[in-house]
Amino acid sequence: FIIPLCLRVFVANEFFGLRKGNNLKIRSILKLIALGVLLLIVGCASSTKMADSFFNQKNYRQAILSYRTALKKDSTNVKGWINLGESYRAIGKLDSAKFSFKKAALLKPEDAEIKHLILETDFLSAKKLANDKTYRWEAVRKLTSVLEKDSTFLPALIERGKLYEELGELDLAEKDYAAVIKLNPQRIGLKKKIELFKNRQKGSEAWTKKAASQLQRRRYLKSIEYLKKALILKPDNERAQYLLHMAKGRYYYKRGSLGRIWDGIEEFGKASALEPKNPEPHFYMAKAYYKKDKRDYEDPIREYQEVIKLAPQSSYAKIAKREIRKLKKLQKIWKRFWKK
Repeated sequence: FIIPLCLRVFVANEFFGLRKGNNLKIRSILKLIALGVLLLIVGCASSTKMADSFFNQKNYRQAILSYRTALKKDSTNVKGWINLGESYRAIGKLDSAKFSFKKAALLKPEDAEIKHLILETDFLSAKKLANDKTYRWEAVRKLTSVLEKDSTFLPALIERGKLYEELGELDLAEKDYAAVIKLNPQRIGLKKKIELFKNRQKGSEAWTKKAASQLQRRRYLKSIEYLKKALILKPDNERAQYLLHMAKGRYYYKRGSLGRIWDGIEEFGKASALEPKNPEPHFYMAKAYYKKDKRDYEDPIREYQEVIKLAPQSSYAKIAKREIRKLKKLQKIWKRFWKK
């Protein structure tokens, strides 16, 4: 704004023949420049004052319009950017709020208040996202990002703990609640929750043990029943999840129909994903592939080879080696038959 006024002096000097001696005209133009600058300052102050007035009255929509006008004239107004962000946040426009706070942060990078405002806005965004069940894991990721910046931010720890609890991740929920109690020992409600989690864990482990015993005796349906009870108490009981897939897989394998065998293979695959170093799912998968199709040699051989690779000294591996020899022999016989 000042540059155009200075240009006026230059133009006047060139076209109206201003000289060093013509002090009166020079003074007049300098007064004009000073007046212009003064009007500019007054104008900025006036629009900021109006915006502040709207902000203090909690008329946030009008405050936003006024702050935007004021910040076009003076983009270095840190308080203006902060109040604009606060106004956006008040009406639920969190992305715009964060943008405004970041503008303020660029002007004052080390300001703790501005950093906290950005953190709070990220927290509110995550909380808003958590209201939709579809985006709960996305909300967890956002809250984790907030806590990476400030691990003592209690609202984020509590909110993430609640989300973990709702998602059935009780171990992770307990960890967050314990961190909250460490920072604020007065949270008695969370202490009770942790005690409840521990009791549920004991109950879940007891049902899992009973289920494993039933599975060993090939009582698959009873095992499935007990494992479901274990997972109601503690949905993140990974051992119970694994055994449930194995019990279902072995039950479907036993039933014998083609559709059921495919279901069994799928269950063994899920069990393997939970315990990738365990040879057991591959062993039963190999048996299921062969039962599905007595002329399918490649799939069972591949699964038996995986058993040997994972646990070469196990009883599963001994059987797998024997089965591979048998299958390869049958494969050769089958190939000779078709060549004839």
